Amino acid sequence: MINSSFVENFFFKGNLVLHQAFERICVGQRYADIPRGLFVIRGENVLFIGELDFHKPLRVPLYEVTIEEILKLQKEDIEKKERIEKLRQKAMIEHGLCDEGNPIEEHY
Repeated sequence: MINSSFVENFFFKGNLVLHQAFERICVGQRYADIPRGLFVIRGENVLFIGELDFHKPLRVPLYEVTIEEILKLQKEDIEKKERIEKLRQKAMIEHGLCDEGNPIEEHY
């Protein structure tokens, strides 16, 4: 997820106030922007800040879809990843690489 907007203000400790913020959800090559309005981010949670040039073409083509469609795609993507993780855990247990569902390396 990407938070984008205009930086409205910097506080003394590096806190950010974003005006007209939106959350961009990407699934594959599809995306949708969800408006979030005024957004305050504590400075301790900021790792990197940069500027986007919206006039440059994207290197990876993205196709805008509706918010409802991207939320449906995101849910399907999460469910798919969860099924894959369950299969991975099952295979690890069958091969003796897990102890009661926990990977052995977590015990050391």
